[in-house]
Amino acid sequence: MGLIIEKASKIDLEDKRDNVYFEKRLDTTDEWIRKRTGIKERFISHTPLSEMATDVAFKLNLSQEEKERIKILIVSTIGGDYIVPSLASYVHGKLSLPQEVLAFDINMACSGFVGASILCETYLKENELALVIGAEKLSDFTDMADRSTAIIFADGAGAVLYKKDSSKFYKDLGTIFDSKNLTLKRNSYLKMNGREVFKFAINEVPKSIKKLLQESCLKDEDIDIFLLHQANERIKNSVEKHFKGYFYSNIETMGNTSSASVAMSLGDLYEKNRLKDKKILLCGFGGGLNYQTCIVRG
Repeated sequence: MGLIIEKASKIDLEDKRDNVYFEKRLDTTDEWIRKRTGIKERFISHTPLSEMATDVAFKLNLSQEEKERIKILIVSTIGGDYIVPSLASYVHGKLSLPQEVLAFDINMACSGFVGASILCETYLKENELALVIGAEKLSDFTDMADRSTAIIFADGAGAVLYKKDSSKFYKDLGTIFDSKNLTLKRNSYLKMNGREVFKFAINEVPKSIKKLLQESCLKDEDIDIFLLHQANERIKNSVEKHFKGYFYSNIETMGNTSSASVAMSLGDLYEKNRLKDKKILLCGFGGGLNYQTCIVRG
């Protein structure tokens, strides 16, 4: 399928905030949060984003031979501790990767990790490796007094080491500019029109997946794991109705971590030895608004 997952990891954070935490601070209830989002708990980081991205990369336990085969490093994030250097450059230095590695950040919000995966495939030659990281510290941009965002967004980081093989890589992507529905202005907080983002996702995501399956001559049953950006359990449930197959979900315990969500999900599945020899359909969607869909192999 073009990209093979060699290794994957996710960061483990300690500050867990369950729905009771927000019941005590906002006009909301555990029942309301679970019904509207599917979230029961989420995690907040108290370390800089650069350290989160570096820590999750170190969890891959890369060998020297693997480091020498890495040709591109992409970090997907909406934030960063610095304007310059990029998070990718910071991680590159901490890992002591070769000078020839292309390293840069992208900001595609919730679809960023999948978009970064698609980008690295176009750059790699057969048997070369790519390191792709999704890292977010959304708590830095979340108004904890705003019920529409505080109960949803969380922090996290995940990393994947990909290898390119000779098989055909299938992808689908698109952008529908609409800055009204998910915005983050400088020196401000995240604002989201949840209803409009929901409508966008349940309309565009199934179409993208169906198009990709048709182009790859695969049936629903040929996909072992459908892995969507963990935005909202109601979105997952709505998309799932269109297909036969297993849709992975961890939003109940992780919340919405933007571009870290797909990477962390792959890290969780890898740690549980559930990726080997599997076909995995990845789909990220959100800020932009945009969507990115591709098929990889475990």
